[in-house]
Amino acid sequence: MASEDLARLEARLIRCRLCPRLVAHRERVAKERVARFRDWPYWGRPVPGFGDPAARVLIVGLAPAAHGGNRTGRIFTGDESGNWLFAGLHAAGFANQPTSVRRDDGLVLRDAWVTAAARCAPPANRPTREELDTCRRWLLAELALLPGLRVAVVLGRVARSP
Repeated sequence: MASEDLARLEARLIRCRLCPRLVAHRERVAKERVARFRDWPYWGRPVPGFGDPAARVLIVGLAPAAHGGNRTGRIFTGDESGNWLFAGLHAAGFANQPTSVRRDDGLVLRDAWVTAAARCAPPANRPTREELDTCRRWLLAELALLPGLRVAVVLGRVARSP
């Protein structure tokens, strides 16, 4: 079953430590926290994709935000780019609600899968080419488990790079 295979992939992904610079950054951000999120628990691990395992639409962003996905554990969740994306997905009928602030806030995607080119929040929101190349394995593994995909929407220049 696709959802079980995706769960196994996620279990492997969230243990990834292949990029020392990204590991150090994501963990430092999770430990030092900004004032507005000082009382929030931080995920501080690689962030998996999420959505409908039967999705026909794929949305690929650059990377989790340091105080968005790196905090919540879900890509585009709890940050301004996510507010824009989920409002659009909701308006188009792909999401059951227009916002997402936490991993467990009830957001459900229909016929869409959201993921990223890099799985860890990079310093200054700029992963290196080597980090993107290393992370590509996770995106390719996800794509292999989502055979219904028909359309890919890539957000930003780096997300669409080969």
